[in-house]
Amino acid sequence: MPYFSTGEVELYYEMLGSGEESIVFLNGVMMNTDTWAIQTRELKDKYNIVVSDFRGQGKSSKPDMPYTFEMHADDLKQLLDGLGIKKAHFVGTSYGAEVGMHFALRYPALVKSLVLATAVSESDALLKHKIETWKVAAKHALELGEQSKYDFFLSCAPLNFSSMFIEKHPDFIHERATSIAKFSDEWFTAFIRLCECFQSLDITGQLHKINVPSLIIAAEYDDLKTVRYSSILSNEIPNSESVIVMNAGHSMVIENSREFLTCILGFISKIK
Repeated sequence: MPYFSTGEVELYYEMLGSGEESIVFLNGVMMNTDTWAIQTRELKDKYNIVVSDFRGQGKSSKPDMPYTFEMHADDLKQLLDGLGIKKAHFVGTSYGAEVGMHFALRYPALVKSLVLATAVSESDALLKHKIETWKVAAKHALELGEQSKYDFFLSCAPLNFSSMFIEKHPDFIHERATSIAKFSDEWFTAFIRLCECFQSLDITGQLHKINVPSLIIAAEYDDLKTVRYSSILSNEIPNSESVIVMNAGHSMVIENSREFLTCILGFISKIK
């Protein structure tokens, strides 16, 4: 399995395809590289694709220390330098989109465009409270073991998926919860660290500095990061356009992957 060492952490990554242009996909907080399978399969014949796990995620190192978005952006910069990628389109969902905004602020010369799906620019009191409930569930999972790890995912699902999706796909919810029940204590500790990082997010006042073409994608039934947060991004990022994906909750990448892919392709194909 391919890993890149920053000198501090080992980042798991995959590079697919052989196109002239690169697309870098950025994970949501509970995601890993596998979650992008539909998008990478469809795009790898035309683009060079990079997927990776942030520190604290998936197969990457999970140091028990505070994480910051700046840290994630710097990790990503080192990875792309190591892969010889000098400029790319960045597609992020939720936590990954928030890393993408930080990356664009720190390394604008490396960013050809941004796709920001179900993202926010600050963690307000309501978001902090929602994420605090996830942290509490993760701490209970650490204390009580496998059944509580299963219950952890069930407690997170209503904010991650629309009620329609949960009703129509009970097997998916059960299978995902069963998978997470097997995750290590290290994963849950790192998840708490990632949540703490999100709770510190506050870059609304810097959004006007993001000058690359940006597509803001909201999900109709996103109960975690509702449409109004996407409106802030589209109002504050100068060179942006916005779209709402219908019939999808926060995990739009899973719930309506085809429309999400169509949005990405339609946007990136216009960038010269």
